[in-house]
Amino acid sequence: MNEISYNKVEDEKNREIKQLYWDIAFGLQEVDELKPSKYMIKLSEEHINGLKTYLQVQEEITSYYKKNKDNHDDDNEEEADEVST
Repeated sequence: MNEISYNKVEDEKNREIKQLYWDIAFGLQEVDELKPSKYMIKLSEEHINGLKTYLQVQEEITSYYKKNKDNHDDDNEEEADEVST
């Protein structure tokens, strides 16, 4: 049996590609009627503009929800944010 191989993308340098990836991630959440938080949108924009790496965004959103476990309004936003990354 042939195995399928792939190359893992660590972080994309191209701004347009990063924007496309975030648009896809957020769009997939809309299928389940989920919307990202304003904080997640801010982090994604920082990633797109080269201010943060993807890994930093992922770590920050995970840390944010651990620290604010019972102190945020919308569990659907949390699901959308975590799944988007």
